[in-house]
Amino acid sequence: MDIMTLQKCRLCGEEKKLIKSHIVPEGFYKKIYDGKRRLFLKSQSRNAIIPMQKGQREELLCKECDSNLIGNKYDKYGIEVIRDGLHIQTLTDYEKEIWVGLDYNKFKIFLLSVLWRAHIAQNFHTGITLEKSIETLIVESIKSGQAPKENVIPIVGLSLVDPQDSDFKCDEIITNGNTYKREGQFNSKTYIIIFGGYAWTFIVPSAEKNDPQENFFLKDNGLMVFPKQNIYEFTPLTQLMKSIYLTNDNFNRINRSNK
Repeated sequence: MDIMTLQKCRLCGEEKKLIKSHIVPEGFYKKIYDGKRRLFLKSQSRNAIIPMQKGQREELLCKECDSNLIGNKYDKYGIEVIRDGLHIQTLTDYEKEIWVGLDYNKFKIFLLSVLWRAHIAQNFHTGITLEKSIETLIVESIKSGQAPKENVIPIVGLSLVDPQDSDFKCDEIITNGNTYKREGQFNSKTYIIIFGGYAWTFIVPSAEKNDPQENFFLKDNGLMVFPKQNIYEFTPLTQLMKSIYLTNDNFNRINRSNK
């Protein structure tokens, strides 16, 4: 192997050949691929349609960390739960979804690993920058398999709903993520990344006293309650509706909102 191809893996820290790692796992892109497993992004700066295969990837990790640790242990579980509905029992009504039976450690570390990958990525996920202490905590959790307590980087999920297509999940929407202030909260902020039909909200660094979202935190007993959110009234999406499109009728819900 050419020594010049070796780079430092962001997880294990060893000098190895890096592979193209997904930020959001590829399993969540299946709904937006065309027949040739491509998706298309509209670039405003280039005024052109940019084809992309296998979702957004960057050279971040070595093969052992990407596949054996994150992929097989955490991404696999996250995809099976969110996309396939495995391992959990679900209840739903007009206002919310309820998931019971989550493996707290696996699921929280999976979600935190997506946040961390968005942080270290250079090309697409520039809206997410973590403090060094938070990055270190997430890396230690990935390596040890022990997630932080539920009030440390608590995670809230919103079930995205299109009132014009209420029978379908909004799982063709994937965003790069961004940082937001918390209204009325002064010691924390949120990062929001959308994939799988849900807006995953990470409260950093921790919950505040009498936190208004506490009832919706991912709980260490495996419970998670998802309020339902109209996509046309959700700021992280309305900000994007005029700037992000996919060809071949992908993102048809977003396109329709602009007509």
